[in-house]
Amino acid sequence: MASPGAGPISGTLGKVLRSLLPETPLGDRIYSTARFLRHHRRLPRFRGPQTFNDHLFRLKHGGALDEPLRHYTSDKEQVKSYVEEVIGSDYVLPTLGLLSGDLEVERYRVSRAPCIVKPTHLSGHVMIVRDPDRDLDRAEMKRWLRLDHYRLCREANYRGLQRRILVEEFFSEDGTTPADDYKVFCFAGEPKMIQVDRGRFGNHFRRFFSPRWQALPFSYIHPSRGEFPRPDFLDALLALSRRLAAPFSFIRVDFLVARGEMKVGELTSCPQSALGAFRPASFDRRLGRLFSDPDWEVERILA
Repeated sequence: MASPGAGPISGTLGKVLRSLLPETPLGDRIYSTARFLRHHRRLPRFRGPQTFNDHLFRLKHGGALDEPLRHYTSDKEQVKSYVEEVIGSDYVLPTLGLLSGDLEVERYRVSRAPCIVKPTHLSGHVMIVRDPDRDLDRAEMKRWLRLDHYRLCREANYRGLQRRILVEEFFSEDGTTPADDYKVFCFAGEPKMIQVDRGRFGNHFRRFFSPRWQALPFSYIHPSRGEFPRPDFLDALLALSRRLAAPFSFIRVDFLVARGEMKVGELTSCPQSALGAFRPASFDRRLGRLFSDPDWEVERILA
């Protein structure tokens, strides 16, 4: 399932740009500028960024995504080693299978269902397999192996990742309902904002909160609704995020929460590839201060 707003430029224009623009920092920046203009109806401000998305664009094309640790943790299987090293194996979902090519995809038989199938080298593609005889879409899995997220979206942290299919435990409260997502936005290692998602594979909605669990009055991509009481695990969520985010100028730490347990799903370097729309649009600028002022608290937007 692709993330809304984060896909490549579609149709003939996208194919032409991808074929003409070299896979170099300059070519990447030109391609991303065209995407940014298409989504936001304006050019990004690389020098003197003002908005949240301007800052993400600068992060994307200012060299940060070339850092070896970002490259390593962008792989959905390799990131598990990083999580184990920093906070321990209790926060990692078990890997049930790791497939490296078409032949392995054809031969693979699901050992435990339900389970989750996703590519290690892409972003936003997920398959829930409840009935292995019906739900395992091998053609789609092979298609994933032919996709290159770097070429499609020009995020340098995905450049050259090994193309594999990951099968892992379906982490759920009741064996049927997908776990809630708690995504912690960290700036210079400090959690500043939390995004909570529910219904990712159906009626998807989300809310945003401050680290003190004050609800924030905006939406981002998906509708903002739903009641989310302050979780008992909030302090632990923030503490774990600090440890995982410590080496990064900015990172989003993505947790799955069910059965009173927390698991790290992935680390996200550039949410929505700097293309996500805020509603009201004024919050794009207001939230830009999270990047520019390390002492700024997101609750100030409530004043």
